[in-house]
Amino acid sequence: IDIWTDANYIHERQMHKVCNQYHDLNMLKNHRRRQSVFMKRCAILMKQRGMDWTIMTDSDEFLTFNPIANDEETPVTKFKSSAHVAWRDSLALARERLPPALDSGVTVYDFLMQEKDQVPWKEKKCVLLPRLLFSSVDSTKQGQRALQEATEEYGIDVLSLNTQRFFRTAGKAKKRSSHYNRLGKPILDLSRLDMKSDLQRKFSNPHNPIPACGATNARFDESLFRVHHYLGTMDQYGARRDVRRSDEVYVKKAKLKKGVNFDIQPWLKVFVEKVGKERAQYLLKDAGKVLDEDPHDLCGGTMDGEGKPVPWVPHYLSTALEKLKKQGRLAK
Repeated sequence: IDIWTDANYIHERQMHKVCNQYHDLNMLKNHRRRQSVFMKRCAILMKQRGMDWTIMTDSDEFLTFNPIANDEETPVTKFKSSAHVAWRDSLALARERLPPALDSGVTVYDFLMQEKDQVPWKEKKCVLLPRLLFSSVDSTKQGQRALQEATEEYGIDVLSLNTQRFFRTAGKAKKRSSHYNRLGKPILDLSRLDMKSDLQRKFSNPHNPIPACGATNARFDESLFRVHHYLGTMDQYGARRDVRRSDEVYVKKAKLKKGVNFDIQPWLKVFVEKVGKERAQYLLKDAGKVLDEDPHDLCGGTMDGEGKPVPWVPHYLSTALEKLKKQGRLAK
C-alpha cells in the first residue's frame, strides 16, 4: 500500500496556489486540478508496475458484483441499434454467471479474469460502473442490537462501520434516483492503454478521466459490477473539506430510503475468518472514526497581509509549504 501526499504528484511550483485560493470558485478549481493530476500520476505508476484492470474510487466507496435483482431500474425504451440489443443480451447472460458476493470465495478480480474474453472486458479499455448511494437512515434500535449481538465475538465496534450500519439507498430507478447516484466510476485496463496517447493527456475528472471511458453515467442493468457509495454520518461527511459540501446537501441525502441493500454486509464475518480476530481488531480499530485533532493546518495565519482569509489546507502540505516559504516563493 502506497500512501501519497500532494508532494508526491504536484510540482513544488504549483504548491503556492494552494495557499492563495480565496474564493469558493477557485477552491473548487484547485480541487479538480489536484484530482486530475493525481489520477494521471497514479495511472502511470500502476502501468509501470504492470497492473491491468485498475479502479479509481474514494475511501467511502466499495466495489461489488451487480447481479440481476428485483429492484432493477426501469428498462430502456429505445435501443440505439441492433448491436446495442445484442450487447445487452450478452451482459444479461454474464450477470447470470455472477457468483454470490461473498460466499463463493471468488473476488471481483477473479471473475473479471475468468470473463476477460467476454463483453464488456474484451471490447473496452475503460468500463464505467454505476454508483449506488447509501443514505444515513439507521436501522431500528432493535436491528442495531441484533447486529451487535451477532458480531459481539469479534470485539469490533460494528456501528462505526458504515457498510454494517447503513443499508437504505437512493434506489436504482432512473427517474427517482439518477440525481443522487448520477456519475459512475471507471475501471481502466492499463495494460491496453498507451503511455503516450492515453496516459500523457490531461485526465478530465474521476468519472470520465479519458475518452475511452465514454459517458459519465452508467446504467445498473448494463453493468456486471457496481460501486456502493456511503454518505456516512454528519461528522464523517463534514470531516472531508470540500467546498461543494454543506449541511443542506447532507440532510437531503441522509433521509433517502428508496431502496434496501444488504449485499456486502456479511463481509465482516468473512474478513475475520480470513485474517483472524486479533488482526481484524487491529486493522479496524479506527475505522469510521473522525479524529479529535483538526486534520488541517493554516498556510500561515488566519489572515494574509491584506486582511484576506487564508484557507485551510491539508496538514501534510506543511513541510512542502514551509520549504516554499523559506525560498520566498509564497505570497505574503
